Amino acid sequence: MKYPADGIFKRNEGFRLSFKERIVGKMSTRGIQGIDIESNTGSIQIIDMSLKGMKVISELQLPVATNVLLVFMILDQPFYLSGELIWRKDRQQSCMYGVKLEPDSYSEKELLGALKKYVVVNK
Repeated sequence: MKYPADGIFKRNEGFRLSFKERIVGKMSTRGIQGIDIESNTGSIQIIDMSLKGMKVISELQLPVATNVLLVFMILDQPFYLSGELIWRKDRQQSCMYGVKLEPDSYSEKELLGALKKYVVVNK
C-alpha cells in the first residue's frame, strides 16, 4: 500500500458511510501533479465515502497523485466530483484507491443531503 507523503491518514472527518451495495460510476484521469495526461476512463465501485473523500475499486492501474473526475449517482442524483488519488492497494484484477475530494468541485450540503437520504432509504 502506498501512503501519503506525510505518512498520516486523517480519518477525523465526522463520518464515513460504508455501502452494502456498492455505488457504481466512472473515473477519468485529468492529470498527475498538475501535468496534463491523456485521459483514461474506467468503471468504479464506491466502497465508502465521507464528505472529504472515498474508497473506490477500479480496473484502472493509476499512480498515486493522479487527479481524477468521479461521476456517479446517489438515489438518482448525479455527482461530478474532482479528487486526487492519495493511496493505492493492488488487488488481483483491480486496484483499491483512496480519493481525497477537491472541496471546490462539489457542494458539501448537496452531498450530505444525498448521503442522509441514502441511509434512510437503505435501512
